[in-house]
Amino acid sequence: MTPQVFGITGTYCILILDMSLLPKAATMADGRQYCVHRDQGRVLYIYLGCFMSFMYVCLSASTEFQMIGCNNENCKLPDCYCGGPNIPDNLTVAEIPQMIITTFSDPVTRENFDYYKILFNPHIRANPNFCPVVGTVFATHNNTNYCMLEQLYKWGFEIANSGVTRKQLADFWKSASPDEWRLEVTEMTDNLMKYAHIPRNEIKGWRTPLNQPGGDTQYDILLNTGYLYDSTILTGEQSIGNPNFWPFTFDFRLSSCITPPCPRERHPGLWELPLLRLLDINGVACTFVDHCSYPPENKEETYEFLMKQFNWHYRTNKAPLVLNFANMGKWFDDKDFALPAVEKFLDEVLEKDDVYFVTAAQAIEWMKDPTPLKHIKEFTPWGCKLRTKVKCKINAQPKKGVMSGFLGSLNLWAWEWVIMAIILLVLIRRDRDRDSQKN
Repeated sequence: MTPQVFGITGTYCILILDMSLLPKAATMADGRQYCVHRDQGRVLYIYLGCFMSFMYVCLSASTEFQMIGCNNENCKLPDCYCGGPNIPDNLTVAEIPQMIITTFSDPVTRENFDYYKILFNPHIRANPNFCPVVGTVFATHNNTNYCMLEQLYKWGFEIANSGVTRKQLADFWKSASPDEWRLEVTEMTDNLMKYAHIPRNEIKGWRTPLNQPGGDTQYDILLNTGYLYDSTILTGEQSIGNPNFWPFTFDFRLSSCITPPCPRERHPGLWELPLLRLLDINGVACTFVDHCSYPPENKEETYEFLMKQFNWHYRTNKAPLVLNFANMGKWFDDKDFALPAVEKFLDEVLEKDDVYFVTAAQAIEWMKDPTPLKHIKEFTPWGCKLRTKVKCKINAQPKKGVMSGFLGSLNLWAWEWVIMAIILLVLIRRDRDRDSQKN
């Protein structure tokens, strides 16, 4: 609880108590006055009310995570970190890079793929180590163009998992059974391997749809299926100027979280890249750049909104800035000022020699091995990835039960030609039969 909140709440309660304890004057019929002491039961109720008020404020202020019993002695990198506002390895702000992680939750399609090519064009934008700027896509099955998803992977993007169905029902994710969780995680993992040709060891991250945690069941499944990190839990400061939070591990029990059910048990070695709050143009907290209660209405407001989030991190403790996009394509289509504003933001911050656009997995790798700026260009996990081009034809989204092997690998256009050839052969055969009957 901040001193300001404590002071306001305390002052209010003291005033109420003082007024309650004061005797009140009563006037008799003949005009004489006498003192009447307050009802002690009523005073007790007020005491209880003040106590409950203090508890409510304290609990409200402590909804941010705390790893119970975690400290620098019993939790050490590279495998364990308590999180919070402290910079890893006691490095100073001047010694570390400012990581920016752009994440995308909408399916990669023909309609939004060009926006990726514009924003992350390596001929226009690059990190200070001369490697391309990249981001993380939390992929799902429905409507995803796997060929284009593979292309992003070949360009250095991280492709993470957001479930095979991406059900838009918070109650499902709250209460899903272990078997349901396992199906969501493993089936989409298999799809990414089979259709986007992403190696299993490169599929490292998970985000639950609707940012709805699934309690310990979710984290048990992620840990047991070999995932490196989750990025579902919402947290972060609500006041610009206060240092924000770093990623942490679940080696210790989480005291609380904003959106229940929270994981309550230990899940050693599993990292959390928290969804840190953004503050919109009116200072109201939001999670997604393109989905705030008070969205910017023009290019300049959009640019200033993004710069406000950046400066918040950059001028305090340089905790990773996570810019989440819920539906980038729709936002850019509906708001013609949004794309140039985002481009202006990218170009502005990339002029600094300590700002790096990295994937979520790359940020976790830095957490495991905090590398100062003077050595960051030799930091292997942030090295350049050989960019190769994938030829995407029609490549419609695979459906359940799609044929495997040679037949399943045929593109839609090939099947159309096969069907046309069969029809043509049938017609030719029919004409020959007619001619033979006439003769």
